[in-house]
Amino acid sequence: MAVFLISCLHPSYAGWVEHQAAHLDWLHAQVEAGALLASGPPRRDGVRAAFLIAKAEDEKAVRDWIAGDPYMVHGLTEDLTITAWDPIFGAFASESSLAGVSYEDLRRQILARFAALEEADGAASA
Repeated sequence: MAVFLISCLHPSYAGWVEHQAAHLDWLHAQVEAGALLASGPPRRDGVRAAFLIAKAEDEKAVRDWIAGDPYMVHGLTEDLTITAWDPIFGAFASESSLAGVSYEDLRRQILARFAALEEADGAASA
């Protein structure tokens, strides 16, 4: 399973209020099912938006999954972005593609990846 960062806006205040309870119930069910790792709004007054961290097989599965959110069902979401993410360090590291790798091996792999990128960038510039 891969991890995805999801963000969206909820521009309709009336729709947001009307479907908020159903949305919260959906979020709770997704956490219970293990599909949703975290969710919450930004800490800015007056902004109805959401950030979610979810697990799925691929982006299509995320899109299919999030389509069940009552806000999505009722067309109350705009600017949906879905980004595949590899949480190597921190609270979600157990979900990383490198989970269980020792720090020494992790460090070596990351530095090798960046060196390869730098080499490819240098070759492309030449």
